[in-house]
Amino acid sequence: MSPIFMCRNFTCRFSLCLLFLLVPLAAWGDIPTAPQLVLTSKENGLTPETQFSCSDLIHGYLTLPHKAFGKHELEARWTNLNGVTLQFFKTELDCGPNGRQTAYVYLRFAEIHPLGSLGIEKDEDKEDYSGRWTVDVLWDGKPLVKTHFDVRC
Repeated sequence: MSPIFMCRNFTCRFSLCLLFLLVPLAAWGDIPTAPQLVLTSKENGLTPETQFSCSDLIHGYLTLPHKAFGKHELEARWTNLNGVTLQFFKTELDCGPNGRQTAYVYLRFAEIHPLGSLGIEKDEDKEDYSGRWTVDVLWDGKPLVKTHFDVRC
């Protein structure tokens, strides 16, 4: 038997097993991590926020659990405290041959129309927006990450 495999103690055997497990992951360059979604009112913001105004644009910066390659479907369901999905975001991403590990979703409360705002105009509309919200992010139709945040009008 080759001298490299002649480990008689536990530490040596454990180190070899660990080495054999980690080398393939390092070679792939893809050690899985937990998916994360950072919600912020600032474009390219890095600090997570949990409180938003109903006039904010909420940016969602998603970190995938591993590098993705090829085409994938990204969905975000923005749901108010009554369980009503008020905005649904769905797009197809082409991650290309080099892959990507980040994606972007957003929630816009009011669209600007050339003739004025088509957003929240009446007090009763504010009741639909104020409160605890949930965003569910799906990757290829499967749940990826879910987070909660508060909206105040």
